[in-house]
Amino acid sequence: MEEVVEVARRTNLPVSEDCCHTFGGKAGGNLLGTFGTAAFFSSQWNKPYSTGLGGCALVRDEAVGEKVRQQQEQFADPSVASRFMLASQLLLHEMLVYPRTTAVATSAFRWLTHKGLVVGSSGQQEFDVTRPRDYALKPCRVQCRVGRQEIRRIGENLDRRRRATEFYLRELPALGYRVPAMQPGWDAPLLRFPLRVANKGEALARSARFGVEIGSWFECPLHPMETDLERFGYRSGMCPQAERASREVINLPTHRRVGEGDLRRTL
Repeated sequence: MEEVVEVARRTNLPVSEDCCHTFGGKAGGNLLGTFGTAAFFSSQWNKPYSTGLGGCALVRDEAVGEKVRQQQEQFADPSVASRFMLASQLLLHEMLVYPRTTAVATSAFRWLTHKGLVVGSSGQQEFDVTRPRDYALKPCRVQCRVGRQEIRRIGENLDRRRRATEFYLRELPALGYRVPAMQPGWDAPLLRFPLRVANKGEALARSARFGVEIGSWFECPLHPMETDLERFGYRSGMCPQAERASREVINLPTHRRVGEGDLRRTL
């Protein structure tokens, strides 16, 4: 990051950090999100700091910050129905997202999202070129209350993610798997632990059958998985490494509800 910031300083370019997966992470002892002009964080369902949906911006430049505030003032208030739906989903998420139930809960959530029956992080509107009408919304009181609770336990959450990451880095090579190389001086409590497998479909089927929490976020080189590739000018072979990753990469859980017993069952 220091090299990026130095180049930006010499060329008078702003640096915007995408920190959607890195809440609490550090590089060279400094928190990610504090290097550039601005940083953006996600607080979507599965993030280390979660309010169900939404996110926040950290801005160090006053002029940019004023523009962000002006944009935020134009955001609409969520409807009563949206607030009720989100509150219900937050309650169900707290009750159902455990290692043995996550696979079923996630499948059900994705199906309901595509049907437009719940408030999801993605849906059919992603395929439209224009921004959805209700895209920019102010946070509701339920989200603010949940956010305060999440801040109080963020240290425990991040520590559990670090321990899960260390477990996978230690145990997986002994089973013949290659693990990601962790950069020296980086402290990145991983949102999920990525792993390449020879037969992704079989791994996912077996995990669901035995109640083991293994995920697959990306099934094609353009997200989401139902994307009509031809519509966006994509042809097979244009991004071979992305295509290979979508065929082979699964992700392993690191969240605060995963204990050591769950980690060993995952392997």
